[in-house]
Amino acid sequence: MTTSPLRIIDDNVEWFEVQLAAGKIAERTVAKRQKAGGQDGMTLTEEEAQTVGGRIMAVLMRLEDLEWELNHRCKGESWISKYEEWDNFGILQDESCIKT
Repeated sequence: MTTSPLRIIDDNVEWFEVQLAAGKIAERTVAKRQKAGGQDGMTLTEEEAQTVGGRIMAVLMRLEDLEWELNHRCKGESWISKYEEWDNFGILQDESCIKT
């Protein structure tokens, strides 16, 4: 079981279920943007909507790896600790950078 607070996966969850949930999040996000686009004049073309949806999926599917990478890189920079800049990177000083 993963310890990532944003994605709880255990032995009872199939990988396709995670992908399906990520796809639904991407679909809802793009639909919300398209609806708002009618008001602010920034409606996405079909190609742009597909690109944005694909990027949302990519981030969600790699979220745990991306979180680890950010944490690992921040731990390696002494100035972040020296100047207490942890919150500027969205992480806590005592967060572990151990992959789960």
